[in-house]
Amino acid sequence: MRAFCGYLSVPCPDNFTWEPVNSVAVLLHWKVLLLIAARNPATEREYWRTSFPAAEEVGTRTPRAFDAHFHLDHTLKAMGLRLDSTFQSVLDGTRMDKGNEVIVAGTCASFCDPETYPTTDSLKTLPADMEVAVGVHPKKRYSSSEVDRVIRKLKDLVRQRRVTAVGQVGVDHSVPPQ
Repeated sequence: MRAFCGYLSVPCPDNFTWEPVNSVAVLLHWKVLLLIAARNPATEREYWRTSFPAAEEVGTRTPRAFDAHFHLDHTLKAMGLRLDSTFQSVLDGTRMDKGNEVIVAGTCASFCDPETYPTTDSLKTLPADMEVAVGVHPKKRYSSSEVDRVIRKLKDLVRQRRVTAVGQVGVDHSVPPQ
């Protein structure tokens, strides 16, 4: 929204609010758009539905999906599978309700727990179109000696050809420091 204010050369508030709306940039937020649409009379909503109909194939074809952030190690554990199991074993072990199916067009597996980092061999079993991110979750605490071990493991993993991103690294302010 800040970039939108800059693009329009309009003042940018320190904090955006949508009730009351304090900037034109707030109109980009989906909640605001939903509220605006919901407050329109039925005739107005019908006008927009008929003026911009959905493509015919929408609803009749299986949608494609890209999972940009999932934890393969956590998923395997939750499914009762071994950490060296393949991604295909996750797909094979997942039942999908009729009508909720998607074509998985790509994924990004995020590994943020050094205790369950993938091995060189397990990286080779991942689908070619899967991106792999590694990091250390910021909520995890380590002693000084453990930090050195974790950093070494992370450095070794980042050198692997299959690892394409570093993620889940930083300072987490979502929980109290204690």
